[in-house]
This record gives sequence, C-alpha cells and structure tokens, in this order.
Amino acid sequence: MGRDTFDQAIRAFKDRKPFRPFTVTMRNCDRLEVNHPDALAIRDGVALFDGPGGVPSVFDHVGASRVIGDLVGGLADGASSSLSRRAADLGRWATRCDRCAGS
Repeated sequence: MGRDTFDQAIRAFKDRKPFRPFTVTMRNCDRLEVNHPDALAIRDGVALFDGPGGVPSVFDHVGASRVIGDLVGGLADGASSSLSRRAADLGRWATRCDRCAGS
C-alpha cells in the first residue's frame, strides 16, 4: 500500500465524528485496537499508537494489512464522496497472511 493511501485510510477512521474504535491488523497477524483518536499519530506512512498501559506500537504502510471498522455513513457532514468511496473500499487493499486468513 502506498504511503499516502495508508495515511488517508488511517486518518479517515481516526477523524470520524463521533469517533468509534477500529482495529488495524498487521501482516504478522498482530492487531491494534484503537480506542481513542488521540492514541494514534500518523505521518508519512508511519503511525505511532499509544496502546493500553502506555505501551507504544510503531507500524507503517508496509506492515499494516487491513483496517477493520465501519466508515460508511459515519463520516462527518460535508465529507467528500471520494473519501466515502475510498472508506467503503478499504478492505480491497488488505492482503491477509496465511496464518490469520481463517480468523
């Protein structure tokens, strides 16, 4: 996945109003449960997540495989239709590893 696409996808979930938790699944099958918008910082294809107990996780556009959450109908008023379409299609950029394909 490209750096800009990664940034836009993560920001779409992070910035939705009202915020709803979402999950980032990594290529190694780890999952990051993002439960607060301020727990995540994104820049140039790299994200820093402040997890439960203050345990940080750093991940990038290469290591992330998918974002799980419902964006359709949850975008702020005035959001562009192209962002709505991109949010609805987020699952298409996911390539799941063999180990977690059944989960």
